[in-house]
Amino acid sequence: MYALGQVLYLNEKTLMARPFDLSKLEFTGDAVPIVDGVQFDPLWSNGLFSVSQNGLLVYQEGESLTTYSLLVFDREGKQLSKIGEPAPYFVPRFSPDGKRLLYDEFGASVGKIDMRIRDLASGEAALVTSDPRPLNPVWSPDGERIAYSGLKTGAPAIYIRPANAMGVEQKRWTPNDELASPYDWTPDGKFLIVTERPFGAGKSRIALLTVASVVRHAD
Repeated sequence: MYALGQVLYLNEKTLMARPFDLSKLEFTGDAVPIVDGVQFDPLWSNGLFSVSQNGLLVYQEGESLTTYSLLVFDREGKQLSKIGEPAPYFVPRFSPDGKRLLYDEFGASVGKIDMRIRDLASGEAALVTSDPRPLNPVWSPDGERIAYSGLKTGAPAIYIRPANAMGVEQKRWTPNDELASPYDWTPDGKFLIVTERPFGAGKSRIALLTVASVVRHAD
């Protein structure tokens, strides 16, 4: 960010300020550390800070990722088992038959998310795909397919692939000027329920998506 003749940026977790000449588009001095421990969001490649043109700085401290344990409970609230080791897991979903678990996990590469399917009987986890942005995977009603979002080509899109992780990934829809994520399938498996967030609109909407087209909207 730029304010009062300074470019502010993160170096690891340290917020730096360096003099910058806008007319020449070049730095005019050395960088100076401002504050340590500023939080960084590897998912969106954002430092969690902002600065106003009058010099007021706001920032967030702490760790950006938190590890979670995947725990299984029965309907009475009794813990039955623990799945895998603690990690930055997101949106875990059981398969329709209850034998597999689908989830997102921050991978070893910074800024990417791995989508995995874990067999609950064997404990083995298979990598389905990786992406720089949230995948938000959802099972088809028969457990044979997975729908998810991604930015593989730099633009948001909805993908579908077989749940065995061996089939070909198919791009089903690329929205125009908006982010979109699958929310669920219809019970007959013919449509995807998708949430859309048009850039600059200030609100989200729900869409019903068939193979490659949106057939109904509800704001």
